[in-house]
Amino acid sequence: MIRGSNDSMNTVIEHLCASQDHQPPEDAAVSVIRYADRWGYCPAGAADGHDWRATGGRTLATVREWLGRPAIVRRLDEATATSGADR
Repeated sequence: MIRGSNDSMNTVIEHLCASQDHQPPEDAAVSVIRYADRWGYCPAGAADGHDWRATGGRTLATVREWLGRPAIVRRLDEATATSGADR
């Protein structure tokens, strides 16, 4: 997944993978991938076996909301800092 800032959630996603096998409870580390020279979103981050559907050019945040996923993904370093602060 593109991680790092709210700007990444504004990435325009042209394709969404609708394969049932590619819908894990949490996104793979890299779930935004290139497909047909555009950005595609596959929650599993799989290399193949996709069932691509056109999104009409929606933001990553919108596509994630369609799938019932949080619109915002925390950065990995923010998650580590938060968990370390609780100790």
